[in-house]
Amino acid sequence: MTFIKCKWCNSDAVNGAQPDLEKELTRWLCTGCGAMGYIKDPTAEELVQIYKKAWKDSNNIGRFAAGSTSKRMASSLISVFCGSTVRGSCLEYGGGHGKFAEALLEHEVDDVFVFEPFGLRQNIVGISWLSSWGKLPLDKKFDWIFMVEVIEHLLDPLGELSRIRRRLTPGGKLAITTPNARGWRPIKEGTNWREAQNPTHINLFSPLALEKCLRRSGFNQVQRLYKPVCYDRKKLSNFGLAIMQMLGIDGGIRVVAHQDT
Repeated sequence: MTFIKCKWCNSDAVNGAQPDLEKELTRWLCTGCGAMGYIKDPTAEELVQIYKKAWKDSNNIGRFAAGSTSKRMASSLISVFCGSTVRGSCLEYGGGHGKFAEALLEHEVDDVFVFEPFGLRQNIVGISWLSSWGKLPLDKKFDWIFMVEVIEHLLDPLGELSRIRRRLTPGGKLAITTPNARGWRPIKEGTNWREAQNPTHINLFSPLALEKCLRRSGFNQVQRLYKPVCYDRKKLSNFGLAIMQMLGIDGGIRVVAHQDT
């Protein structure tokens, strides 16, 4: 058994299961905070190939998510993060098919940008679509930046979060959702957890690990939210999920981060 240190809390970490699709990649599991990652991260070129295999597997078998957040879920997330009113300019980092950005329009946000370097451009009226940071004017800043199920896919989350922080207005906020490595399933299943078996998930954060990552990136205010999000489930299933969300043991972490003005 290989022992290494957790990159976030520096506790001992042990090697765990390998994703079925990528047997050469081995997970580590922190014995302290519960975060997970790869003992050796894939290169950017290897990650492209991993995405291709995972996408094909998702289409054929359905093990990995191939869709995007529905507008109903997106609207619920926006309400949880922002309350009844969203003010100012908004950027969605990792736009997928644009459902979340469309939900922002429905919340009467009139300045909506999407940063999506990998997916196809969606021609949605009222949304400015960016394929790279270089397409964005240097002086353009945002009151809200949303990262919905994105940060776990990044090879360099610290670098990207630092770049994102510089794009926030004074008092601007970053909203993040990501799989919860300290939910009841990963506590029970370890690196056999479904999200750990998804080879495109480079880092799987516990709440503590995500807070440490954000603070290292320059955010000095980090708040985890426990208000339930409405998923596309039956009423009884949503009730059970709501209880788990309020207890913080569900499958996701929802965080708002900002820096003092």
